[in-house]
Amino acid sequence: MTKTYCRYIDNTNPNLYDIMLNKFEIGITSEIIDKLFGDLKSALIPLIMNVNCDRITITKDYTDSELLDCATFLLDHIGFDMNRGALGIYPHGFTVTVGQNDIRIAFKHTHNPLDFVSTIIHEGGHGIFEQNVSEKLSKYENVGVDNLYALHESQSRFYENILGRNINFWIPIYNKVKEKLNLDMNLEEFVDKLNQPQRGLIRTEADELTYCLHIILRYEIERDLFNDKIDLNDLPTIWNMKMKEYLGVDVENDADGLMQDVHWSEGESGYFPSYLLGTIYDGMLLEAIEKDLGNIDELLRSGKIRKITNYLIDKIYKYGGAYNSLEVMDNIGKKELSVKPIVTYFEKKYGVKSLLKK
Repeated sequence: MTKTYCRYIDNTNPNLYDIMLNKFEIGITSEIIDKLFGDLKSALIPLIMNVNCDRITITKDYTDSELLDCATFLLDHIGFDMNRGALGIYPHGFTVTVGQNDIRIAFKHTHNPLDFVSTIIHEGGHGIFEQNVSEKLSKYENVGVDNLYALHESQSRFYENILGRNINFWIPIYNKVKEKLNLDMNLEEFVDKLNQPQRGLIRTEADELTYCLHIILRYEIERDLFNDKIDLNDLPTIWNMKMKEYLGVDVENDADGLMQDVHWSEGESGYFPSYLLGTIYDGMLLEAIEKDLGNIDELLRSGKIRKITNYLIDKIYKYGGAYNSLEVMDNIGKKELSVKPIVTYFEKKYGVKSLLKK
């Protein structure tokens, strides 16, 4: 059905998968992604094979009100306007725009404070984007940003990973968060656990480093399936082989393997690359911010995260859907898509020399 639908969109392009990609990322082709993901895979697999497979878990009992109080505090710190937003508890975290002055963030009632803070900061990035589209665009269709999947994901992951996993983010606020979440660990221990990479089976539980390979695996399968290079019946075997090669883990059942995501059962082929393109954009965005505002560690350590938020509002958010993702990158001085900035970020953070060719 997905094949038939995409041929209604374009019956001239010989590459069916490129039609699927452009439903989510205008101007992006599999040729572009092959180069980006290929470079990233070569650089990251050696790093990932050096991390453990043991998942860090911290269990605490919280009431709904305790979680809502801490979530409100964190969202206010990064610049989400609670006067134009709302919080609620739901089985899965998400952000929904009812109107520009009614942005709603949902999060799961969890007993793991690490998952909790990551989810709140992630969804806060989505919410801040939605809240700050210029009102001048309200009479135009491009006020919506639903078509900017990679860019939107880049913003949530920028707040969650680039900012929220940085120890300097927590220096001004950790004592309050520690009290609100009843944590019995110091700042360094908390941030160390927040940043521990772990090779695992489940994409939605993956850390920022291993997550990249979860997406590359899915992209390669989608691309080859819809270009008739592999057969549907071979997917479980192909999936399991790639998980072993890329992440060094064994898949015991399809529920934790091929069938774990809803995207394919919903017919949303072509969507997965948006997640990793967002991460690649984050590396380039980090470079642009440090060029224009100075060292990001110093900004976070001094509690000036709102300065970063205001920069993003001025450079990206206020334009809503007026520009596609490639145009936004061009507007911040990044004319060429490159994985080098995000690889540099991972190298600096995890201390392993990249194999990416210079």
